[in-house]
Amino acid sequence: LTASPVTVVGVVQPFDCATYASTAIQTTSDGAVVSVKALVLHSGGAYDTLFQVKFSDHPGMTDLNAVAISPIDSKVYGNARVHGLSYIARFGATSLEYVAAAPESFNAGAFDVDGIFYVSSITTVKMASYTNVHLLAGYSTPFGDLPTYASYVTLPAYPGSDINVIKQNLHNGKGILTWLVGIDSGRIVAVSAGSTKACKSGTVDSLTGEWGAAWHFNDK
Repeated sequence: LTASPVTVVGVVQPFDCATYASTAIQTTSDGAVVSVKALVLHSGGAYDTLFQVKFSDHPGMTDLNAVAISPIDSKVYGNARVHGLSYIARFGATSLEYVAAAPESFNAGAFDVDGIFYVSSITTVKMASYTNVHLLAGYSTPFGDLPTYASYVTLPAYPGSDINVIKQNLHNGKGILTWLVGIDSGRIVAVSAGSTKACKSGTVDSLTGEWGAAWHFNDK
């Protein structure tokens, strides 16, 4: 597991954001295949499968989660588990490349408007951030000296099973902060990515249960 990685930078193609500009994108996994799907509007919850990533095509891979699309290069990124270790991967319909090491496995991921990739963990309630992932070289294997996170901190509260990232003044007197926003236990939760602040709404009956998808538009 110490062999030098082989660079494959530029292989992964951008996601077709023009075609799916008004469509919610979701990923699902059956433990062997991750499917990238597009919501069929006015269908009552049906999805079309756009492409799939088979773990068997990537030796040692057992998970691919915390998936999001970068607003900078329109490419898909996520947290891959390979041979028991965790990595940030860039992938598309026909290829996958590893770009950074991760300190643990993360279940939720999102980009802010500046292209910073945030990932959070339901297990440890920690968050890692990665800057300029669009500039990182991609490698066909995760072995070797890959770059690591820009920050890795414990969050003041669990932000939910999936997140989006916004920059807003949600806490009086604190100005514009970066917030991880999601749903947990029937509450809308906003957790500051750079301080110890957390905001929770009252319980909303329609939000009870487990929520595993989040989107944002124009930083709202």
